[in-house]
Order: sequence, then C-alpha cells, then structure tokens
Amino acid sequence: MTSSASHNRPSTPSATSSTSTSTGGSTSTTTTNVLFWAPTTRKTPRGTRHTSFRRCPAKKKQRKWYGGGPVGGGRMSRRRTLLTHEVLAFRLLTARGWRELTRNRSALAFKWIMQAFFSVMFGLCYFNLGLDQTSIQNRSGILFFTAMNISFGGPIGVSQIVPAQLKVINAERASRLYCEFSYLLSVFVVNLPLESVPQIISASVMYFMVNLRPGLDHFLTYVGVLIAENFVGIGLGLALSVALSKPEMAGQIAPAVAVLFLMFSGYFLQENSIPVFIRWLKYISFVRYTFQALAVNEFRGVAFHCGHAASDAVCVTKGGLVLKQLGFDDVHIVTNVLILVAMIFLFNLAALLIFACNRPRFLPWSVAKKKKGRHHQGVVATQFQV
Repeated sequence: MTSSASHNRPSTPSATSSTSTSTGGSTSTTTTNVLFWAPTTRKTPRGTRHTSFRRCPAKKKQRKWYGGGPVGGGRMSRRRTLLTHEVLAFRLLTARGWRELTRNRSALAFKWIMQAFFSVMFGLCYFNLGLDQTSIQNRSGILFFTAMNISFGGPIGVSQIVPAQLKVINAERASRLYCEFSYLLSVFVVNLPLESVPQIISASVMYFMVNLRPGLDHFLTYVGVLIAENFVGIGLGLALSVALSKPEMAGQIAPAVAVLFLMFSGYFLQENSIPVFIRWLKYISFVRYTFQALAVNEFRGVAFHCGHAASDAVCVTKGGLVLKQLGFDDVHIVTNVLILVAMIFLFNLAALLIFACNRPRFLPWSVAKKKKGRHHQGVVATQFQV
C-alpha cells in the first residue's frame, strides 16, 4: 500500500493476542503476534515525498501518532504536525460554531429585522438634517445613538456563547482536542459576519437618511470607526464569555459593563466634571473613542448658519466650536482608531488568558490513587471499630 503526500494509516490493531484452550484438564496457551502498519517516508528524485506502510511485528516499538500524522523526525516535524492539527481544529470549530449560531434562523431573522426597524425609525426621526442651529444637537444625538447601539450589540450577543457550551467545551479541552487560541479565534471569526454586517448596513442606511456630512471620505471614515468599535465589542464579549459560567450571568453583566462605558463617553457628562478618583475609567471606554472620532468626522471644518434662531440666542457658525464645547477640540481620528485597534488586541488577549486559566484540571494518577487508598483504609477502619 502506497499513498502520495498523505498519512493514511490502515486500521490494523497493534497488540499481542493470547488464546487458551482446555482439553481434559490440560490447558495449552498459544501466543500470536499481531502485525501492525509502520509508516515509512522516502524522497523521490523529483523532490516529492511518498509515504508507504509496511507490516512489522508487534514486538517492535510502534510510532506515536498525533493529529493524523507520525510524531517523529525532529522538532520541525512536530511543529508542522501540531500546526496542521490546530488548523484542522480551527476549521472544524468554525463550521460547528456557524451551524450553532445559525441554527435558529427565525430568531436570527427577527434580530436583524428589529435592527433594521429601529434604524429606519431613527432615520425618519432625524430625517434630512440641515445646517441650522437645531441640527447641531440632533447630529450629536444621532452619532451618540449609533455608537451606543453597536456597543450593546457585540458584548451582549457574544458573551452568551461560551457559557451555553461550557460542558462540551470542557470535555473537549480535557481530551486536548484543540488549544484555547483555535477555539477563541473560531468564535471571533464566526461572529464577525453575524454581528458586524447587519449593524454596519443599518448604520449606513441611517447615514444617508439623516443626511450626515456628505463626501465619500467622510462616509468611509464613519464606517471604519464603527467597524473598529464592533470588533472591540466582540473582544469584550469574548472576555466576559470565558469569565462567566452561566448564560444568565452573561445576560446581566454584559449590559451593565456597556452602560458603565456609556457613562464615560463624553456625551452625558463632561470629562472635566468626572471625579478625579474615577476619571481613569474614561480611558478604557471604547464608546468614548468612537463617539469622539464620529463627532470630529462630522463637525470639523463644517459651517453652520443661524437660520431662524432668536436674536438673543448664541449662534454657532463653526463646527470647531461644537467640538470645543464637547471637549473634543484636540481629538484626532487616526489616534482614536489606533486606540480602538489596540483595545481589540487587549480584550482578545485578556479572553485568551482567562480561558487558559480556566482550563479543566485533574489530579495526577498517582495522587488520585493514594487518596483513593486512604479513603478505602478509613472506611475499613470505621467498619472494624463498629
């Protein structure tokens, strides 16, 4: 049997079988050595590799197999085999995760329909804004609502994935079927189209209905900032998901964390008004960086007119004054986007560390055997005393 560039192992067991026969009080034992298949790899003159299998007696040392291929031949061979195993595990986990999240199609369709409904409703409420004084507050409100909507969607949806599958995941990790990185990467990849695409489409429809700042560059900046925020939300949801053990806890804690980030976004409360001992929380609020970037993209360099404003009212004619009132006059979009990218990495790294620390642990066989023996001796002594 010869296979080209593959490691297909025949299903022949490797063992030594022993049969006993009894005839008229006399017993005879016959030992049979079962043959097994040992892989042998050789190079051809063209440089290709062919793997053949030859039958060897079971008394010889067998080669160990890991991930579908033989482990041996040096450190590079083991690394290559491990990498192939993890890539296969990632593909299988991604396929299973996609089937799991898209199984209830009616609930998924209802979720997307509700997102589209609220986007159209807010688009109608803020429909076709102008450049008068009233539109300044309306533009700030719709930008904050967009950032708030995406900040709730990712963490709440993703935080319930791991607790719902915790028993299956612990059993698979105890069997060492895959590493933590492969699983978390598959969860992140599966949630990207399910969480990001509907929200970005809804936000884009709302952008043109509201008549936000025209220009392709401003629209692409708007979409890019929202995508970065959504990725941060998915990373935060992963960190919460691996830290919690029950889906009910995820549904309660994830909204509370999102509300905490909303408090320090800079819209409800001026940053200078925050008490000093909790002012550091604003630096971990990804909603703050998103809202700042959206506001700068919308107001910087825009001219407003007074319109029908009252004669005694203050007329703001420059978008830079709006940013100064919000405290965003020194904000740069590129800096905020880079901070969001760093937060994507940090939240996912935190999820990986928490997930690795929560792996199933078992006592070594020798320790467990000693404890079992002590327990047995205690039971015997108790029975003897009785």
